[in-house]
Amino acid sequence: VLLSPASAAISTGLVLEGTAGHTQQQLLTLLGAENGDRYADGCRALQSVLTGNPRGYFQLANSMWVRNELEAAVLPDFIERNETYYGALLKAAPFDDTLIPLLNAWVSENTGGRIDKLMEPPLDSDLAMLLGNALSFEGKWKEAFPKENTRDGLFHASSGDLTLPMMTRTKEGLLYKGDGVAAALLPYQDDRTAML
Repeated sequence: VLLSPASAAISTGLVLEGTAGHTQQQLLTLLGAENGDRYADGCRALQSVLTGNPRGYFQLANSMWVRNELEAAVLPDFIERNETYYGALLKAAPFDDTLIPLLNAWVSENTGGRIDKLMEPPLDSDLAMLLGNALSFEGKWKEAFPKENTRDGLFHASSGDLTLPMMTRTKEGLLYKGDGVAAALLPYQDDRTAML
Protein backbone atom coordinates (compact mmCIF):
# COMPACT_ATOMS: atom_id res chain seq x y z
CA VAL A 1 0.00 0.00 0.00
CA LEU A 2 1.29 3.41 -0.96
CA LEU A 3 -0.14 6.54 0.57
CA SER A 4 -0.31 9.47 -1.82
CA PRO A 5 0.74 12.92 -0.57
CA ALA A 6 -1.03 14.36 -3.64
CA SER A 7 -4.29 12.69 -2.64
CA ALA A 8 -3.92 13.94 0.94
CA ALA A 9 -3.34 17.50 -0.29
CA ILE A 10 -6.24 17.41 -2.74
CA SER A 11 -8.66 15.78 -0.29
CA THR A 12 -7.76 18.37 2.32
CA GLY A 13 -8.48 21.07 -0.27
CA LEU A 14 -11.96 19.61 -0.78
CA VAL A 15 -12.52 19.87 2.98
CA LEU A 16 -11.06 23.38 3.10
CA GLU A 17 -13.73 24.57 0.66
CA GLY A 18 -16.39 23.84 3.30
CA THR A 19 -14.74 25.81 6.10
CA ALA A 20 -14.83 29.44 7.23
CA GLY A 21 -13.56 31.63 10.06
CA HIS A 22 -11.42 30.07 12.78
CA THR A 23 -11.74 26.52 11.42
CA GLN A 24 -10.57 27.65 7.99
CA GLN A 25 -7.64 29.55 9.51
CA GLN A 26 -6.57 26.51 11.54
CA LEU A 27 -6.65 24.32 8.44
CA LEU A 28 -4.71 26.90 6.40
CA THR A 29 -2.09 27.06 9.17
CA LEU A 30 -1.83 23.27 9.20
CA LEU A 31 -1.34 23.28 5.42
CA GLY A 32 1.11 26.18 5.49
CA ALA A 33 -1.16 27.94 3.01
CA GLU A 34 -1.61 31.69 2.72
CA ASN A 35 -5.30 31.55 1.80
CA GLY A 36 -7.94 29.22 0.38
CA ASP A 37 -7.78 30.62 -3.15
CA ARG A 38 -4.02 30.10 -3.44
CA TYR A 39 -4.33 26.58 -2.03
CA ALA A 40 -7.13 25.74 -4.49
CA ASP A 41 -5.05 27.14 -7.38
CA GLY A 42 -2.13 24.96 -6.27
CA CYS A 43 -4.33 21.85 -6.11
CA ARG A 44 -5.72 22.57 -9.58
CA ALA A 45 -2.17 22.96 -10.92
CA LEU A 46 -1.05 19.73 -9.21
CA GLN A 47 -3.98 17.82 -10.74
CA SER A 48 -3.18 19.31 -14.15
CA VAL A 49 0.45 18.18 -13.92
CA LEU A 50 -0.55 14.67 -12.84
CA THR A 51 -3.30 14.11 -15.37
CA GLY A 52 -1.33 15.89 -18.12
CA ASN A 53 1.24 13.10 -18.18
CA PRO A 54 1.50 12.22 -21.88
CA ARG A 55 1.61 8.48 -21.19
CA GLY A 56 -1.52 8.57 -19.06
CA TYR A 57 0.23 7.12 -16.01
CA PHE A 58 -2.11 8.91 -13.59
CA GLN A 59 -5.86 8.67 -13.22
CA LEU A 60 -7.44 11.11 -10.79
CA ALA A 61 -11.02 11.78 -9.71
CA ASN A 62 -12.77 13.65 -6.89
CA SER A 63 -16.34 13.40 -5.70
CA MET A 64 -18.63 14.61 -2.95
CA TRP A 65 -21.30 12.22 -1.68
CA VAL A 66 -24.07 13.78 0.40
CA ARG A 67 -26.97 12.23 2.27
CA ASN A 68 -30.13 12.55 0.12
CA GLU A 69 -32.04 14.61 2.65
CA LEU A 70 -29.15 17.11 3.03
CA GLU A 71 -28.53 17.80 -0.67
CA ALA A 72 -30.53 21.06 -0.64
CA ALA A 73 -28.44 22.36 2.30
CA VAL A 74 -25.14 22.16 0.36
CA LEU A 75 -24.19 25.71 -0.61
CA PRO A 76 -23.93 26.39 -4.36
CA ASP A 77 -20.54 28.12 -3.85
CA PHE A 78 -19.13 24.95 -2.23
CA ILE A 79 -20.30 22.86 -5.19
CA GLU A 80 -19.01 25.38 -7.74
CA ARG A 81 -15.56 25.75 -6.17
CA ASN A 82 -15.10 21.98 -5.84
CA GLU A 83 -16.14 21.50 -9.48
CA THR A 84 -13.89 24.36 -10.68
CA TYR A 85 -10.74 23.61 -8.70
CA TYR A 86 -11.01 19.87 -8.09
CA GLY A 87 -13.31 18.56 -10.84
CA ALA A 88 -15.44 17.08 -8.05
CA LEU A 89 -19.03 16.18 -8.73
CA LEU A 90 -21.76 16.16 -6.11
CA LYS A 91 -23.70 12.90 -5.82
CA ALA A 92 -26.72 12.58 -3.54
CA ALA A 93 -27.42 9.08 -2.24
CA PRO A 94 -28.98 7.24 0.67
CA PHE A 95 -26.40 6.97 3.44
CA ASP A 96 -26.86 3.32 4.25
CA ASP A 97 -24.97 0.23 3.15
CA THR A 98 -26.26 0.69 -0.43
CA LEU A 99 -23.85 3.64 -0.75
CA ILE A 100 -20.80 1.40 -0.39
CA PRO A 101 -21.19 -0.46 -3.73
CA LEU A 102 -21.88 2.89 -5.46
CA LEU A 103 -18.70 4.41 -4.02
CA ASN A 104 -16.64 1.30 -4.80
CA ALA A 105 -17.94 1.30 -8.41
CA TRP A 106 -17.01 5.00 -8.73
CA VAL A 107 -13.49 4.30 -7.46
CA SER A 108 -13.07 1.29 -9.77
CA GLU A 109 -14.31 3.25 -12.79
CA ASN A 110 -11.97 6.16 -12.05
CA THR A 111 -8.89 4.01 -11.50
CA GLY A 112 -9.29 1.74 -14.51
CA GLY A 113 -10.26 -1.10 -12.18
CA ARG A 114 -6.96 -0.89 -10.26
CA ILE A 115 -8.77 -0.03 -7.01
CA ASP A 116 -12.00 -2.00 -6.79
CA LYS A 117 -12.84 -1.79 -3.11
CA LEU A 118 -12.43 1.31 -1.00
CA MET A 119 -15.06 0.71 1.67
CA GLU A 120 -16.79 -2.20 3.32
CA PRO A 121 -20.02 -2.24 5.37
CA PRO A 122 -21.13 -1.04 7.78
CA LEU A 123 -21.36 2.65 6.95
CA ASP A 124 -21.08 4.96 9.97
CA SER A 125 -24.62 6.18 10.70
CA ASP A 126 -23.34 9.65 11.74
CA LEU A 127 -21.98 10.48 8.28
CA ALA A 128 -23.61 13.34 6.40
CA MET A 129 -21.08 13.74 3.58
CA LEU A 130 -18.17 11.79 2.12
CA LEU A 131 -15.44 13.37 0.03
CA GLY A 132 -13.85 10.92 -2.35
CA ASN A 133 -10.46 11.08 -4.03
CA ALA A 134 -9.08 8.35 -6.25
CA LEU A 135 -5.55 8.52 -7.63
CA SER A 136 -3.91 5.65 -9.40
CA PHE A 137 -0.52 5.42 -11.06
CA GLU A 138 0.76 2.85 -13.50
CA GLY A 139 4.20 3.68 -14.79
CA LYS A 140 6.85 1.61 -16.48
CA TRP A 141 10.46 1.82 -15.35
CA LYS A 142 12.88 3.49 -17.75
CA GLU A 143 15.26 0.63 -16.95
CA ALA A 144 13.54 -2.58 -15.88
CA PHE A 145 14.71 -4.51 -12.85
CA PRO A 146 16.37 -7.72 -14.09
CA LYS A 147 14.30 -10.72 -12.95
CA GLU A 148 17.45 -12.70 -12.18
CA ASN A 149 18.39 -10.10 -9.56
CA THR A 150 15.23 -10.68 -7.49
CA ARG A 151 16.21 -12.08 -4.09
CA ASP A 152 14.40 -12.81 -0.85
CA GLY A 153 14.89 -10.07 1.68
CA LEU A 154 13.66 -9.00 5.09
CA PHE A 155 10.72 -6.55 5.11
CA HIS A 156 9.88 -4.84 8.40
CA ALA A 157 6.05 -4.72 8.45
CA SER A 158 3.88 -3.32 11.25
CA SER A 159 2.73 -6.90 11.93
CA GLY A 160 6.34 -8.13 12.18
CA ASP A 161 9.21 -9.06 9.89
CA LEU A 162 8.43 -10.88 6.64
CA THR A 163 10.64 -12.51 4.05
CA LEU A 164 9.58 -11.34 0.60
CA PRO A 165 11.04 -11.31 -2.94
CA MET A 166 12.74 -7.97 -3.52
CA MET A 167 13.80 -6.42 -6.79
CA THR A 168 17.37 -5.22 -6.85
CA ARG A 169 19.45 -3.22 -9.26
CA THR A 170 22.94 -1.82 -8.79
CA LYS A 171 22.87 0.86 -11.49
CA GLU A 172 21.02 3.87 -10.03
CA GLY A 173 20.32 7.36 -11.34
CA LEU A 174 20.95 9.35 -8.18
CA LEU A 175 21.94 7.73 -4.92
CA TYR A 176 22.30 9.16 -1.44
CA LYS A 177 23.74 7.35 1.55
CA GLY A 178 24.27 8.81 4.99
CA ASP A 179 22.87 9.22 8.48
CA GLY A 180 21.27 5.75 8.38
CA VAL A 181 19.38 6.56 5.17
CA ALA A 182 19.81 5.36 1.61
CA ALA A 183 17.81 6.81 -1.30
CA ALA A 184 17.69 6.41 -5.06
CA LEU A 185 15.82 8.24 -7.79
CA LEU A 186 14.38 5.72 -10.25
CA PRO A 187 12.95 7.29 -13.43
CA TYR A 188 9.95 6.06 -15.41
CA GLN A 189 9.77 5.89 -19.22
CA ASP A 190 7.99 9.22 -19.59
CA ASP A 191 11.05 11.18 -18.37
CA ARG A 192 8.65 13.27 -16.21
CA THR A 193 8.11 11.05 -13.20
CA ALA A 194 10.37 9.09 -10.91
CA MET A 195 10.23 7.14 -7.66
CA LEU A 196 12.39 8.54 -4.88
